Amino acid sequence: MSASLLVLDASILVKALLPEAYSLECRQLLASDRRFLAPDLMPIECANVLWKKVQRDLLTPDLAARAQQGLLALAPVRVLPSLPYQRRALELAMNHGRSFCDSLYLAMAELEHATLVTADERLVHAMAATPLACRLHWIGDGGVPPDPVRTAPPGTGPGSGRPAPG
Repeated sequence: MSASLLVLDASILVKALLPEAYSLECRQLLASDRRFLAPDLMPIECANVLWKKVQRDLLTPDLAARAQQGLLALAPVRVLPSLPYQRRALELAMNHGRSFCDSLYLAMAELEHATLVTADERLVHAMAATPLACRLHWIGDGGVPPDPVRTAPPGTGPGSGRPAPG
């Protein structure tokens, strides 16, 4: 049985690269045997975060360049084109008052039957009372979210037609 999918947003990869709050949890997540997805927006967002840190004198340009180079070597993240998720992302953004970028990660998680792992606590709180809350995991709640594929009793869970208990 294979592990379930996790969608990673830029906050997870940046925190895994740089010493910040939840860096250890992000590195533990990336070292797990889970399968990772991200939209093609993710490397762009990561580069933008690195640029902002340079602008605020929190990072040198050399360290930012090295961090960007090491980004996708950090974990086997399958980066997918965002176009197939954009229509749903716009709907989510308009319905929930979230940015299009945040909503793109949410749309990918929803349409791929995956869990979005993020260090963006505000996003998780904003979506807590929505049907998408079950597709979100804040890294502060523990580095590696439970894997429903591995924790479900035989014959239940994703792909079985029968829900896992709980």
